[in-house]
Amino acid sequence: MQVAESRSPSGGLPAGRPAGLERVAVGRWAPMPFLKPLSHPFLTGCLGSWSIDATGQLAGFGKATLRLGAGGTYMVEDLEWTSAVAPGIRYYAHSVWRPSAEGNRIAVQWFDNADPAVIDCAGTLTDAEADIRWQCNEGRRRLVRTVTEDGMESRLYIGEDALLRAIWRRA
Repeated sequence: MQVAESRSPSGGLPAGRPAGLERVAVGRWAPMPFLKPLSHPFLTGCLGSWSIDATGQLAGFGKATLRLGAGGTYMVEDLEWTSAVAPGIRYYAHSVWRPSAEGNRIAVQWFDNADPAVIDCAGTLTDAEADIRWQCNEGRRRLVRTVTEDGMESRLYIGEDALLRAIWRRA
């Protein structure tokens, strides 16, 4: 955090107030505008603990926890995955999801134990579905996650090739 030098009058914030606060009156500081907590139907429908079973080229099983983070302004996902096709392979991922102010776009940052880089994804968002895309070494990837009556479904693609279909059930 950057700190701005200041000599605050008596009753104000101490010297070294956080940068981003603006002076509005002698001895008073106005905080920067904060994000509002999430209220998007897709994201709030994803929250909770899940068990996952998948078929396809990346068949396997796992579990995930999706929760609100940063004061309720982001959805945070922690995922653990065991491959059914390559015994002994364990995959771990952590992602942060944030909708646009209009609620029709989504930005996702993905971190995992298979890639040292942070993966930046973006896509469309409806009340029932997120459709995100990103570029990787294998080509253009796409993840479509849909909230269903029974839980969720995820479909992962490289180009037009389907890699997996995962069924999410509440744990």
